[in-house]
Amino acid sequence: MKQKRFVALLLAVVMLCMLFSGCSLKPNVMIVDGTNIKEGTFAYYYSYCYYNYYETYGDSGVSYYTLMSVSQHVLVNRLFKEYGLKLSDTDREELENTRSAQIETLGGQAGYAAFLRTFNLNDAEYRSILEIAPKYRILRDY
Repeated sequence: MKQKRFVALLLAVVMLCMLFSGCSLKPNVMIVDGTNIKEGTFAYYYSYCYYNYYETYGDSGVSYYTLMSVSQHVLVNRLFKEYGLKLSDTDREELENTRSAQIETLGGQAGYAAFLRTFNLNDAEYRSILEIAPKYRILRDY
């Protein structure tokens, strides 16, 4: 019983230290041009690049393409906002269809929640990632 109390006290002290030191449960892993990149966003792009580029380019290629993808994510969002552009209703509908298909593929809401936990993302962060492709297309055509 004393050991459980000690472990609980130790955990509480660690959490307080994190709180006072400015650490968060979703830390920023990097800053791109003044924009904080959360762990989940980086992990998502890293796994995407690993899956698509590792066999051809190895570790250095995965690192390069991950950094390029994260940088593109920041730039697309910044320019989209700077130019006052908006996603169309059709784009929003396609994004929701993509998200719904992903949920179905993962076996429902429980599978989707597990998928998000894998990358330490929440639904809003994942939607932000999904928005990059149509935003990029709109910027390209602007």
